[in-house]
Amino acid sequence: MATWHDSAPMNPLDADAERLAAQRQDYTGDEPSFFGPLQPGDALQDSVVLSDGLPQGLAARLGGCYQLLYFVRGDGLLDDEERRMLHALLRARTPVLPLLITRGGLKIQGFESLVDMEGELARRCDARARTAYLLDPQARVLARWRRLNLDEVGKAMARSGAQGAGEPAG
Repeated sequence: MATWHDSAPMNPLDADAERLAAQRQDYTGDEPSFFGPLQPGDALQDSVVLSDGLPQGLAARLGGCYQLLYFVRGDGLLDDEERRMLHALLRARTPVLPLLITRGGLKIQGFESLVDMEGELARRCDARARTAYLLDPQARVLARWRRLNLDEVGKAMARSGAQGAGEPAG
């Protein structure tokens, strides 16, 4: 017969659930501050966006390579640090294609910009300004962050098995 101590959880399943939740967070690189329905491991569902002024399904822009959905702040501008990190992703040994998600029709030179007109994608991703979602070549969420961090992107890609993840092209 099992005995319970004051420091032990009342239900052994609670301890298992906590341990599994911690492992999931460690595996995905996920941050606990996300509340949207889209979770690491989930495939990103289609959403209507504007590309070059024309409506199209987001799915037409996804897959085939590692991609980073980056939700640009309201003014549609990138600061120097954001620009540096996004360019570094493009130049990595295993490149990551940034897809900038804006609310206005602003085009950001050097990057593909998509307009989330109704905010549907942002709601689904629980995205705020500077939120980043790393997608694998099958358009599944590998990890997500409230602020882009190249080291964390490299770790998430390495966990997914990407060769040379996070390393500059040599």
